[in-house]
Amino acid sequence: MNKSSCTLFALIITAAVHADAEPLVKNGNCPMGYWERGSYCIPLNDTHAAAEPVVKNGDCPMGYWTRGGYCIPLNDTVNPVIPKVGDCPMGYFWKNNYCVKR
Repeated sequence: MNKSSCTLFALIITAAVHADAEPLVKNGNCPMGYWERGSYCIPLNDTHAAAEPVVKNGDCPMGYWTRGGYCIPLNDTVNPVIPKVGDCPMGYFWKNNYCVKR
């Protein structure tokens, strides 16, 4: 594979990995496939992802149950959440200690 083929392949893989990604709490520079927005790294490809477990930060949000130190979604229809750090990113609203996707 030549250099341009490798670059294109890396971009395709990155897009596939982040296709259903949610914002990340920013910790230094944002990873490839994300852009910086306040305290978060926002995925370049903003599709609706299924809710995933999140580290528990106080009471779990509605639609999630506590399991150890995590909040686990009850089903696939609950809105994804991320821990609140600063203002919630665009498309999210603040609820307790979490940012909930609209």
